[in-house]
Amino acid sequence: MPYLRIGNQIYYVEMDLVDPVNLLLKLSLNTAVNITPNSGNAAPLKSAIWGTWSDAKSSVTFKDDGTYRVTTTAASGCPVGEETGVYQWESSTGVLIATVLQDANGACGFSQSGGAKRLSVDGNALIYTHNGASTTLGSTHTGSTAKSTLTVTKSGNGAGSVTSSQQPGINCGSTCSGEFASDTTATLTAKAADGSYFKSWEGCPGLAAACAMCK
Repeated sequence: MPYLRIGNQIYYVEMDLVDPVNLLLKLSLNTAVNITPNSGNAAPLKSAIWGTWSDAKSSVTFKDDGTYRVTTTAASGCPVGEETGVYQWESSTGVLIATVLQDANGACGFSQSGGAKRLSVDGNALIYTHNGASTTLGSTHTGSTAKSTLTVTKSGNGAGSVTSSQQPGINCGSTCSGEFASDTTATLTAKAADGSYFKSWEGCPGLAAACAMCK
């Protein structure tokens, strides 16, 4: 079926033949799916849920290796214990797919069956929605320390420097590698020395001196 996505709405097109002689078609645009996350403040990067989210009832940890852990306390009203498993989270829609490997806290984790599960980030709070009911999983967030290394190599006979927008980072010159938080964007800017000129990047589209690299 033909469809069109505008923002967070997906529309489908219905076609009616109103004049078979002149092949005149009538097109109707109808909403098929609303994919807006439950929180309008849902973060756009997958790394947004990494780290530990905690309150008096429980703590939830999402690691960058695709594993998670839910630990519940007596204040939760559920058995005190841990649920562990693996997960996939689609940051643009908030949809969570969790595969439980160990469940020792009853229904207080992600082991509930049926219905779509969603996660969204609102400040330091992680909001979990299942079957239309939303719960704050944690109001304190300890972020992930996962990092990736970005390296710049200069070529050609000219002279100049490349710097990153995040410092400390790359100042090449002398420092041509830097560590950046995973799943973030590092903007590199090339500056030619007097008597030289910037030609192009390899691995970055366009001829502009600034290049945005997603790590």
